[in-house]
Amino acid sequence: MNHDTILDRYLKDKFYGQLIGIWPDQDRFMKYSARLIILVIINISYVAQISQVVVFYSFDTLTDQMPFLLIGFAVLLKQYNYILNQNKLRRLLHGIAISWLTERPKEELEILEKYTKKALILSMIYKAASAILLFMFMALPAIPPVLDIVMPLNESRKRIFIFPSYYFVDEEEYYYPILAHMTMSAFVVAFVFIACDLTLVHVVQHACALLVISGCEARWYDGSTKVQALYILLLRKCLSPTKLTGGGLIALNLDSFVQILKASFSYYTVLKNS
Repeated sequence: MNHDTILDRYLKDKFYGQLIGIWPDQDRFMKYSARLIILVIINISYVAQISQVVVFYSFDTLTDQMPFLLIGFAVLLKQYNYILNQNKLRRLLHGIAISWLTERPKEELEILEKYTKKALILSMIYKAASAILLFMFMALPAIPPVLDIVMPLNESRKRIFIFPSYYFVDEEEYYYPILAHMTMSAFVVAFVFIACDLTLVHVVQHACALLVISGCEARWYDGSTKVQALYILLLRKCLSPTKLTGGGLIALNLDSFVQILKASFSYYTVLKNS
């Protein structure tokens, strides 16, 4: 098996990375076309959402719009983080392929298989959750017509959109073009989150497999003097725990995530009641 065959076999979610233009070795035309399309769709959506706040400004409008603005910002942040670091991603993917192509004992291959399957299971759960959320958002415009049939009123209910925005046109006349753009925006958000997060899942799980392989049961002391020296340096480095941080300012873990949610909810409650 060669490099590409390995990635096709063990990184089955690379399709999403190619779909949003972050996969390092995909065709240049397709890569830049995907990036341009996503940039145009998200920027139009972002302008429409900001216009909603400016034209109909109130504190309630701002707080209602804020989650959607943050999602749009997160989409661009995620995608361009991968774009700007595509050389690092290429080296990581190359390292994964090399790990599989290296001749290994059966026990080590079983460890790699175990963590690859774990990554696939986590990916399936993530994709299922994303699909459910996407369906819920996509179903919002269908609520008024359904209610008109199930619980009719004297007049038809007002049609609604997937998220609040202002396009500077008559919303009733251009309802379906606006809804089409919102639908594309929703799909872009889902695909960007899936592609970026699942790539991270596969890389992290492979790293965990390598750590297990090189753990205390590894017979490093039977290797050459150079290997032993390198292993000692690695053990010395591990005295300082490895952690993922955001700009070196805050640790990215479950505890910090919970604290941010608590603080955000507290600020929102105070501002909402002020």
